[in-house]
Amino acid sequence: MNQLNFIPVIQRIQKQFDPQYGGFGDSPKFPPTTTLQLLLELHQSHPDSNLIDMVEHTLISMIQGGIYDQLQGGFCRYSTDKFWLIPHFEKMLYDNGQLLKVIAQTYLIKPNPSFKKAIKETVSFLKSVMLSNDPAFYSALDADTSGTEGLFYTWDTREIDTILSAEESMLIQQHFGITSKGNFEGSNILSICLDIESLAAKRQQESTEVQKTIDSAKEKLLTHRSTHRAPPNTDIKRVTSWNALTIAGLSWCFKAFPDRQDYLDLAIKVAHSLWEKMWADDTLGRIFDGHNTKVAGCLEDYAYFGEALLDLYEVSGQKNFLERSQTLTESILNRF
Repeated sequence: MNQLNFIPVIQRIQKQFDPQYGGFGDSPKFPPTTTLQLLLELHQSHPDSNLIDMVEHTLISMIQGGIYDQLQGGFCRYSTDKFWLIPHFEKMLYDNGQLLKVIAQTYLIKPNPSFKKAIKETVSFLKSVMLSNDPAFYSALDADTSGTEGLFYTWDTREIDTILSAEESMLIQQHFGITSKGNFEGSNILSICLDIESLAAKRQQESTEVQKTIDSAKEKLLTHRSTHRAPPNTDIKRVTSWNALTIAGLSWCFKAFPDRQDYLDLAIKVAHSLWEKMWADDTLGRIFDGHNTKVAGCLEDYAYFGEALLDLYEVSGQKNFLERSQTLTESILNRF
């Protein structure tokens, strides 16, 4: 890739970049996965610290913000403000699949512990909440519960004081900036306002001790949320292209963390399932509803699935994935 050809593009991206909060432009802010992907590719061909710094700052800001589920992992659809604080609470598979790939690729260049944590939590979220018995990934979780947006994800201080010990409540409220006034319609969206190191220094404690208390408190809040609140509705469609993006993301997660065989195993399992359900009579389907395949696949289904299978072949060495990718590529040339 000749970076000289992209100088006007880079200049425009730099002009739109938010140096304080990350991302590009003002509110609303969507996960800028395509732009981050381009910056990563440009950096790989012609290393430039300015490019990778924009990627890293944006991802860290998102991971620390309310757009990211601080208790369970997974990213919401977009932020309604420029701070990544108040999201539209819908969680889309295609966002999370693409972000897994971008975060993993960034980790290979800048091994920030926050990236490792976000990948671990987001994969766990996808596996526990978004994975069907087929197995394939569902499309989305709704933003609202019982007609109220964000009800499943927000907290007030009285509830937190009831669930947690006094020490846990004090730490978690400082960590996430929780107040009695709240930051969203009288309640609190969790976002990291004081990191573990700063919190430990403020309290004159070891960071490992503070981290242990925070982790215990988060687990209690997640358990309460899971058992005492009605969850958002799930869009159970399995969409080929969105599953393909997630397979690719998981493949890159394994490339970044080769000790996590479970990332690769999950990608392989879903890829096999998707092929069995969606490929028939030399045609790729787009949607599986749990019983039948509906709607013929469009170009993005063929292209994303073909690319995902190629990514999977590169990390697994299983030749059948390469052969299936070739089959889809030939089908693209014949159909589109």
